Amino acid sequence: MQRHLLHKTWHAVLSGRGVLALEGRDTHKLLQGLATCDVTALEEGAQPQHTAFLAHNGRMLFDAFLIPGPADSVLIDAEAAAIPALAAHLRRYKLRSKVTFTDRTADFAVVAICGQDAAASAAVAMTPGSTPDSGAAWADARLDALGYRQLVPRGSLDAAAAVLPPPAPEGLHSLLSSLLGVPDGAVDLPPGECVPHESNLELLGSIHFAKGCYLGQELTWD
Repeated sequence: MQRHLLHKTWHAVLSGRGVLALEGRDTHKLLQGLATCDVTALEEGAQPQHTAFLAHNGRMLFDAFLIPGPADSVLIDAEAAAIPALAAHLRRYKLRSKVTFTDRTADFAVVAICGQDAAASAAVAMTPGSTPDSGAAWADARLDALGYRQLVPRGSLDAAAAVLPPPAPEGLHSLLSSLLGVPDGAVDLPPGECVPHESNLELLGSIHFAKGCYLGQELTWD
């Protein structure tokens, strides 16, 4: 099992993940005040960041990847079942900010590429000049063993599979995350119950300790 997880290279379609698109001139400003990562680093073409969204009392609500897009847009890779609640959470603090929200789960699948040759496999799967929001794979910065992630248009999954390493069940990625101590959605991060430090998020680079004020930050100060 360990050899299959860490050495043999494989890909898995993460059917439990969804995609929420944010667009508008105030997108980065809104996210900077709500996410635990430093959103100012999310320029177009930059690597996606893993982050958390907290309640006012510092308890976990959602974890997600923020994927920079062109101009003032960001795609959010989050647990599919949480997309409506995440959108509602962001809208609650939108006020008069110029930001629109669109559920793109029906348009994109989230694919994980893992194993010792994950980097080479991810490179083969990329279209020259593509960025993470347009199909380029990105390194999962939480841990090297988690390999790469990629947004693939659902209509192109068969074509993508032809150039990716052999497929594996989605449960294999969940097992790998569990063995590495990486929480996976609401099962491991019950909304409103735990704080980020109880869930290894500060060890996984998901919290920026010097970015300034954001919702729930009192319990994430270093």
